[in-house]
Amino acid sequence: MASSSGFYLFFNFILGRLTYTEKSFAVRERLDLLSFRSMAARRLNNYLRTHRKHSGLSQSEVSFLVGLKDKSELARYERSRRQPSLRTALACQAAFGTPVSELFAGLSDSVTKDTRGQMRKLQGRIQAFTPQPPRQRMMQKFQWVSQRLLEMPNFKLVSV
Repeated sequence: MASSSGFYLFFNFILGRLTYTEKSFAVRERLDLLSFRSMAARRLNNYLRTHRKHSGLSQSEVSFLVGLKDKSELARYERSRRQPSLRTALACQAAFGTPVSELFAGLSDSVTKDTRGQMRKLQGRIQAFTPQPPRQRMMQKFQWVSQRLLEMPNFKLVSV
């Protein structure tokens, strides 16, 4: 990098990657700074607008592709004013080629966190109400919930 008395940094955030461009008097170089996935920040509720803009399609065109009445419905989804039906979310997945869990990343994170909490509560209930000696069906339920909790990312095994 040429060292000069002054330079400008321009930051861009495109499809989950933060990049910067440095402009000096003689040098212009673009470097990947961070990957969004490695950041510890909270993800947006959805990335519909990001994917639509990247595709170059208008709201009307995407609305047509996914079977919405008009672009105002898509605008409400993009701004997180409303949540799309499962059918619409799957149509967006097909249109953009991106899994629903990534298109609606923040919502997916929230649902996963809530479900994990509910699984812990269920595990506690099953454990509390298991008769002695434990019945096979109760043990099957307990093992299933425990296994699912262990398979979840970022799960910490804590003894009670």
